[in-house]
Amino acid sequence: MHGVAFFNDGCWVVTGSHTKPLRGHQGSVFSVAVSPDDKQIASGGQDSTVIIWDVDSKQIVFKGVKYTESVNCVLLP
Repeated sequence: MHGVAFFNDGCWVVTGSHTKPLRGHQGSVFSVAVSPDDKQIASGGQDSTVIIWDVDSKQIVFKGVKYTESVNCVLLP
């Protein structure tokens, strides 16, 4: 497990790893973050991309441009 973020209620947690139920990255997920309203998750990974996920639908709402290196930290405002 590479990254961990807690939802505001303290009952739910999201983690980053190599194998995961939300498929979108190619390779390991190094960082995860939860939005203040608990409606979105951000993930950054080995494939040099940032993805924003909708919590309810579990769908990708944004997939960022490829960066030159792995994404090791993500934050949501």
